[in-house]
Amino acid sequence: MTTDLATAIERSQLELYYQPQIDLATGALIGVEALARWNDLKRGAVSPESFIGVAEESGLIVPLGEWALRSGCQQLMAWSKHLTVPITMSVNLSMRQFQYPKLVDLISTVLEETGLDPGLLVLEL
Repeated sequence: MTTDLATAIERSQLELYYQPQIDLATGALIGVEALARWNDLKRGAVSPESFIGVAEESGLIVPLGEWALRSGCQQLMAWSKHLTVPITMSVNLSMRQFQYPKLVDLISTVLEETGLDPGLLVLEL
């Protein structure tokens, strides 16, 4: 599974699903949470509970997290052209990603490349 996951990350064969975050008082969309999903050609839909653990153990969580961060920020920028009010994008970080020495540089680079307002990015541990 590790080799197949590495290939899927390298070839951008994973997808992000976006879980809406709603203000209960107003019913307004206030944000989304980016959730990685993998539909493997051999295995079919692979549960995040299965592949996230493999990614953590193998160190693939760092490139997986980078892909999710970049893809999520790009998507929010695309959506923002059609939104009347800004929404946030929540991206999960694992402890291994949090300890990655270049994490701050990575986040800064992605925000700069995508043009996303840093105040719209929520990092969840």
